[in-house]
Amino acid sequence: MLSSIITTIRNVILSKTLLEFTAAANERALYLTFDDGPTPEVTDKLLNLLEDHGAKATFFVIGKKVERSPELTQQIVARGHTIGNHSYSHARFANISSEQQDAEISKAQHAIEQHAGVSSSLFRVPRGRWSLPLLWRLKKRDIRCIHWTTDSLDYNDKDAERITQRLLGSGLKSGQILLFHDDSPLCLDVMALLLPKLKAMNFTLAPMEY
Repeated sequence: MLSSIITTIRNVILSKTLLEFTAAANERALYLTFDDGPTPEVTDKLLNLLEDHGAKATFFVIGKKVERSPELTQQIVARGHTIGNHSYSHARFANISSEQQDAEISKAQHAIEQHAGVSSSLFRVPRGRWSLPLLWRLKKRDIRCIHWTTDSLDYNDKDAERITQRLLGSGLKSGQILLFHDDSPLCLDVMALLLPKLKAMNFTLAPMEY
């Protein structure tokens, strides 16, 4: 409930030109997003699972993990998914200076360009802790700030069945951005349950556009 209230308040206060909570709603599309990877033995299996169900997603990657797993990062792109910037070290942006925040973003961007061969215009701040100064600086750099519509809470709730049922009962609509994390095998269990149900609901699972 609190998360829903916060999202509503942010939607009212922050213009879509600054912070995006939803994406294109055409073709009954939902947008699966995965934060905090890439993670060996998780992200690679997740890519296979998504492919099995004809699903595409957006991966908000951590720069230092990209440097550790360049081949895995390349596989994300090669399989038709989108990559977003999730900072270099997943630092707490509320606790570091503007200069340090900008360095985190730029360093991660360099890692993505070097190892994935793409220049991503998508950014999601660690832990969703946005600030107006950060949003303005990113806007000036033509970087799109991507939040989410629905949080799976998979970092807190470890029951895949309960997570799945909660998402299905939340009233999913076209254009919504769903948040998951591929730093734990839990996302594999959730996707194994969720993907067939979303397909049966005639949702297209699409990657976000750069």
